[in-house]
Amino acid sequence: MIKSFYSIIFLLLANTGFCLAQEKSYSLKGSLMSNHQPLFNVEIVINSLDSTFVKTIISKKDGTYTIDNLRKGAYKLTFIKLGYKKISYTSPILDAQHPSYQIPTINMELENNQLGEVVVKGNIPVIERRGGKTVINVENSVFASGGTSFEILQLAPGVNINSDGNISMKGKSGVNVYIDGKPSNLSGADLAEYLANLSTSNIEQIELLYTPSAKYDAEGNAGIINIKFKKGKNLGTNATYTLGGGIGRNYRYNNGLSINNRGKKTNFYGNLDFSKIKAIENNFLNRTITTDNIIFNVNNADLKTRNNYTVNLGFDYNITPSQTLGILFNGFINKMESDENNSTLIYHQTSLDSSVFSNSLENRAVNNGTVNLNYAGSIGKKEAKLSADLDYLNYHRTSNERFISNYYYRPARSAVTPLILNNSTPSDIYVYSFKVDFSQPLSKIWYLETGAKTSFANTQNNRDLNVLSGTNPFNQLTSKFHYKEAIQAAYFMVRKKKENSELQLQLRAEQTTTKGTSANGTQLINRNYLSLFPVLNYSKTVNKNDKLTLSYNRRLNRPDYPDLNPFFYFLDQYTYHQGNPNLKPSFANSYEVNYTINDSYSFSLQYNHIKDFTYTVYQQDDATGVAVTTVSNFDYRKTVGFEFDIPQDINKWLSLDLSLQNYYEFFKFNSSFSGGVKNSSFSGLYNLNASIKLGGGFMSQLNLHYETPTAYATYYFKSLYYANFGISKSIFNKKGSVRFVCTDPFDTNSARYSSNLYNLDLSAKGKVETRSFRLAFTYKIGKSTVKAARRRNTGVAEEKSRIKD
Repeated sequence: MIKSFYSIIFLLLANTGFCLAQEKSYSLKGSLMSNHQPLFNVEIVINSLDSTFVKTIISKKDGTYTIDNLRKGAYKLTFIKLGYKKISYTSPILDAQHPSYQIPTINMELENNQLGEVVVKGNIPVIERRGGKTVINVENSVFASGGTSFEILQLAPGVNINSDGNISMKGKSGVNVYIDGKPSNLSGADLAEYLANLSTSNIEQIELLYTPSAKYDAEGNAGIINIKFKKGKNLGTNATYTLGGGIGRNYRYNNGLSINNRGKKTNFYGNLDFSKIKAIENNFLNRTITTDNIIFNVNNADLKTRNNYTVNLGFDYNITPSQTLGILFNGFINKMESDENNSTLIYHQTSLDSSVFSNSLENRAVNNGTVNLNYAGSIGKKEAKLSADLDYLNYHRTSNERFISNYYYRPARSAVTPLILNNSTPSDIYVYSFKVDFSQPLSKIWYLETGAKTSFANTQNNRDLNVLSGTNPFNQLTSKFHYKEAIQAAYFMVRKKKENSELQLQLRAEQTTTKGTSANGTQLINRNYLSLFPVLNYSKTVNKNDKLTLSYNRRLNRPDYPDLNPFFYFLDQYTYHQGNPNLKPSFANSYEVNYTINDSYSFSLQYNHIKDFTYTVYQQDDATGVAVTTVSNFDYRKTVGFEFDIPQDINKWLSLDLSLQNYYEFFKFNSSFSGGVKNSSFSGLYNLNASIKLGGGFMSQLNLHYETPTAYATYYFKSLYYANFGISKSIFNKKGSVRFVCTDPFDTNSARYSSNLYNLDLSAKGKVETRSFRLAFTYKIGKSTVKAARRRNTGVAEEKSRIKD
């Protein structure tokens, strides 16, 4: 099936090249001057007279330019260079009698007649919405001070992070996280741990892509979060240094360096960051066995100290003006010490019967490294573009835990032999992938893109348990789980773009093979399935500034690696968590109607259906009193939603961004222990970001977040609300800044929930240390200005070749 799919793609490309070869080519030539000197590195944007974008080129060192491979007709040229006045020019009609035209020399004038250096300035908002995605300009956010990517995502409109660290966007669960446009290949607890320790000091932007094109992996029902690290765009060398610290119940501090060296043909960039975060996580759980009126009252406190090291290094080499070869390395080291204390008081008929006191001392180390080799360039004379990426990821995790648990009977407080054990759980993940993408204009309004990808994942998990005292709570002292996954994919997409409308037809095919085996060679997982993922998008400009968009896409969530692992993890002898190798992938079909007013205000209606939706479920054994949590497949999750995104500049000093998301959700769950369960509820997620210019270089930001009470899966969640406030001051002639941030000052950010599934009566509260006061200093080293004659505006071509929608 896949071979046939590749053959179809090849024939499409071959036929496309043959058809285009039959067309006649036309050209425009010219030169640019300023103050009697040739002007190079000028961006020239070419559009047809109906405003359809054709291409962008850059003028040469001698100021000349040539625009080849044009079709019959006239064209509008726009000449753009930082520090110069923009100029437009309309060419005469190119036809068989006039296949080429020499445009008269164009002289560009400096803005405001300023000579010498041009200061690079910008007033970019923290939150931008750009057709199908939201961009968070992290470096412009006061809240980035001393924070992590996990914390900044909590402030993003439409993003929800539950108590287990699962991320959802626009009411849809299952998010795929990319780093600089490359898949992170992490999921579940591993991904949450990475984001919770990734400092924002060297992050430039976070992109939220709600409806990714077929070019991206089909993984992720909710879409993609793309984290982009800082990368200088100016010629020369510059750097930014950040130092910060904060205090709450505990403390944190961080420092980071971002450096960039860009030449005419080369660009080296790197980010180094270290942070230390000490914070406590509290969980309170009250569980009742209703048949015997036995109550388990659990109080868990986990004091974690994390040391995080992050390095990102990249090098790009421009082989020719239209071809770039690059290498990128992302590295992450996290060392964590966990001191976890757990007490379980057991009541019978309201009288204290017995108690369990446990302590876990764990040392965990995670080393994550990714290497990417990439190529991007234009081929031939028809603006065909080819890109290729070769990736390798190695994720190594070691965890050594000493666990002590004491059990006491009441009222004599007599003790049984304490349980003492050493627990080691090393884990390794290896991922290899190769992908190639090709794009080709078919005509003035038709555009084709196609590509293929192959990836292999290999995970190895071990459990070495050494019981020093007491009774072994598990059947096995040593356990292994080996999981392999291979995905072969191909896609094509055709786009038809007219002056006032655009139609996209996309299809992606993925062949997935998975195998999982236990320590004795027993095969726990053996799946082989082919899936098709269509994407349809239609947009129409209703008037000059309003747009209507209709979209449909199909995506999937494959089970997270840790959720497939059948190992047990426990707080005490009565509370366990176990993986589930029987988990099936979940498939989502999403429909959306969106209307945007004045390129700003957005209103959308959505429907989302997820088959085999996965979520954590409690199972309780009344006879033993043991409760086990595991991730299970639901029959479905359905969501009907209506959203408003309202950015508004109130005046020169105040701007607001309001996100209002309203959903009605339906869940169905069938199991052998609980029978059939149906649950439905309204849920609302409301987020307000306010930016206030105070004058004198001062800027402040306010974030307000509120979630309504809701029934979700087999749980009922109480309302969630919190606030964040920050203020910044530019210093040292705007080369430096000082930022002060107060997160969750009222300490209200906590997850409160309950469940009444079958024989289970549960109420719980999870409270992470969220209240903190932080101070950070940032200083830019090197030139903050760029000489006008030396400005190299390669942003358009370079960014398009590196990050592709």
